[in-house]
Amino acid sequence: MTTPTNTVTELQKSNPSEIIELFEVHLDQRLHYADWQVKTGTYSQSGTTVTITITDHNLSSGETIVLDYTSGSATDGTFNVASVVSGNVFTVTAASSATNSGTVAILTSYTVGDTVSSTSLVLDNSFPPQGMVFECTSGGTSGNSEPNFASISEGGTITDNGVTWTAKRPIKRFHAGTNLKTTSTLHEASIHFGGKVYEPFPVQTEGFDMTSKGSLPRPRLTISNLSPSLSNTFSVANGGSALPAGTISAMMLEVNKITVGNDLIGSTLVRIRTLRKFLDSDNFNSTNSTADSTQKFPDEIYMIARKTLENQEIVQFECASMFDMAGVRGPKRQILPDEFPGIGEFFQ
Repeated sequence: MTTPTNTVTELQKSNPSEIIELFEVHLDQRLHYADWQVKTGTYSQSGTTVTITITDHNLSSGETIVLDYTSGSATDGTFNVASVVSGNVFTVTAASSATNSGTVAILTSYTVGDTVSSTSLVLDNSFPPQGMVFECTSGGTSGNSEPNFASISEGGTITDNGVTWTAKRPIKRFHAGTNLKTTSTLHEASIHFGGKVYEPFPVQTEGFDMTSKGSLPRPRLTISNLSPSLSNTFSVANGGSALPAGTISAMMLEVNKITVGNDLIGSTLVRIRTLRKFLDSDNFNSTNSTADSTQKFPDEIYMIARKTLENQEIVQFECASMFDMAGVRGPKRQILPDEFPGIGEFFQ
């Protein structure tokens, strides 16, 4: 496995026509990110006791919540859950006695770095057509209705009550080589191509060769499980992406909270190959007059089909062509009883 360094030796001494290999892993908006959410229901107030009915509220006694009374005359504010009557009913205590009823929403608090997807798929015009996700860049309490995420493009922002969201593409960009600069910073040890930043990362790939006979290739991608990903620290303009920080195992733990046992399956792997002479000028100690991001081999696009190995040192994935349907199962997402109560029951 290649370990990236910050030296100038490898690429600077190489032939300008040497092939440079870059990779992108595109996470799936639906499989790997939680939707923006707000929980809504009804309430009735008698005296200072407000009884609220919200399906699967998932609250516990004493928990602090922010309530937005969207109808009736109850006063919005921050409350502690006074009691939990059932999985759908709980109570809070109002500051003053009254008789009220109407509708209510539990607003969600987000902190900087939290990332959500839209409840309506938001795609850009890229290929593969992965949806954009939205990272909290100014924390606070969200509103009682989903913002119009579709109105902003990559890098754009939108205000959601006390929260500011920035649109990003859920992509990890990386390479296994070194840069031309002598700097010791990891960011500048990355390769710049087409205005995007591909960070150095210890990876090994094999099995991309194609033949006119037999089955389609199933490449293997082996990634170090020791080095953390830093791509989420880069700005959007420099190819930054909305990914969990940490090792590959840490990333898988995060996505598994959304889709149980997913392990990044369903992500798209893009293999990009170009010549050294076409890299951006940012890679060089001086300008590069032949820089041209349109000059590259056709992109090779695969889906991560399964995880074949995970230990403290490495994680290995097997990839499949988008046209290779062997072993594909439906639905791709695990179906849980909470969402489909009929699972596991027999009907006559």
